[in-house]
Amino acid sequence: MRTLAKRRALRIEALDSRCMLAVTYGVIGSVGPQPGVAKPAGAIEFTPSQAADTIESIVASRPGATFYFRAGSYTDVAIRPLTGQTFVGEFGTILTSARESSAFISSAANVTISNITVAGYVPASPNSAIHASLATGWTVDHVEVYGSSVRGVTLFDGGKLTNSYIHDNEVLGVKVDGLAGYSGRPEYHTANGVPTLVQNNVISHNNPNNKGDVGWEAGGLKVWEANNVSVLNNNTSGNVGHGIWFDTVRAGGVVRFNLSQNNSGSGIYNELANGTLISSNKLMNNAIGSANATWPGAGGIVVDNSTDVTVASNVLLRNGNSIITASTTRTQDGVVWKLNNVLIANNSINMSLGRTGSVWESPSGGTSANALWVGNRYTVSGTAGWVWNNWQAPKINWQKWQAAGNDKTGSMRTG
Repeated sequence: MRTLAKRRALRIEALDSRCMLAVTYGVIGSVGPQPGVAKPAGAIEFTPSQAADTIESIVASRPGATFYFRAGSYTDVAIRPLTGQTFVGEFGTILTSARESSAFISSAANVTISNITVAGYVPASPNSAIHASLATGWTVDHVEVYGSSVRGVTLFDGGKLTNSYIHDNEVLGVKVDGLAGYSGRPEYHTANGVPTLVQNNVISHNNPNNKGDVGWEAGGLKVWEANNVSVLNNNTSGNVGHGIWFDTVRAGGVVRFNLSQNNSGSGIYNELANGTLISSNKLMNNAIGSANATWPGAGGIVVDNSTDVTVASNVLLRNGNSIITASTTRTQDGVVWKLNNVLIANNSINMSLGRTGSVWESPSGGTSANALWVGNRYTVSGTAGWVWNNWQAPKINWQKWQAAGNDKTGSMRTG
């Protein structure tokens, strides 16, 4: 039987030192399981010598309990948590399986999982190795998840994924799903619901064999129909697909202080997602030399048919395309999605190939009411240029870009 229990080395690509600002991009603290985590008071203890069905039956009979796994490898354990249960691992705890669907899966709310490595597992789509199934309030902290046949981790509204290393899963690293996408839960259609947090994680090298459909769901992190989601200080690197992807979000999202680099698709892709703040991120070497690196569907940052979006104070270096806003007017889930009131301001953009700009279906283009470019700073070389028109239009130079009303307070230099 294939074993995945061996811990893999953490891979974090080095930052490019030539364009550093005062902002700290990416992770700011330790990720993955940590040494020194003691048994919580009153916790029920498990050891690797116990059979999987014994562990599962104990969990099923102790609602609200805390469980502590002693270090070692646990094979084929498939836990269905009850509401309010907590699972903590001593450093070196590994749950591994090549036959079970999920290490943790349940519709119970307010489950906590921490300091555990989950290796392998073979969930059927759309499940995950750690899977909150329409369950709110899960906390997943200091875990490592790799080798899942589909997704690594799925959370719903009110969930938290923090300080974790999610990598080398066959389709998608992390999914933040939302009850707004399921019938009968209209209260989740606004930004006033319980916040969801994805912070200080490394989400890397997922979909490594291009097994997933990057136009549907594959890559690093995808947020779907989940409002009030904050994505802060993460490294999303080397994924086949988009690094960070917001899709069909009616209201509110924050994407700040992330390092997203070397993804085959966009560093940040905001598709049919209204009210997003995309600020103070660093995007490097995304959408280059791959079938996923399409114009105008991939770049450093892409805003696709979204309203009330701000893209500000980001640093972009050598992406296949840099910042793109796209307007085709789409209808999905009974909502007409349009590009409107998008502000692109005070970004530092180093571009040597591809395009930056705004595109529309109509050859006549759009106006600043759709996309307003203000005060951006460009360093331009190679074949890079701007587009303000139909997506098939040729590139234009800096003078024509400004003549169209863009970046009157911006700057451009060659280099």
